[in-house]
Amino acid sequence: MHRAVTPVAAVALLLTGLMPSRPVRPSPIHIRNFAFAPATDTVRVGQAVTFRNHDLVPHSATADSGGFDSGSIAADGAWRFVPRRKGVVAYHCRFHPTMHGTLVIR
Repeated sequence: MHRAVTPVAAVALLLTGLMPSRPVRPSPIHIRNFAFAPATDTVRVGQAVTFRNHDLVPHSATADSGGFDSGSIAADGAWRFVPRRKGVVAYHCRFHPTMHGTLVIR
């Protein structure tokens, strides 16, 4: 049985951090012309990040620390990542060492 959340319960959930203060929407990072755009993006824990490859060659989104690795993202392909911890994560493309980006996770 599904019950509606009362205003008092919603405030309690919000204060305990169990309910997001606003809807979490996906954050796109575009791969275009051998670059990540935006090069630095700020997201929240639990917010989906989608890497979309607009180039004609494969790319990857690989955390420098090893925290995530998309594998090969094909041309016109996409890969989704959901961060679970706060921090600053530098990442790169394994195939093209000049491509770098940063995720700030709050």
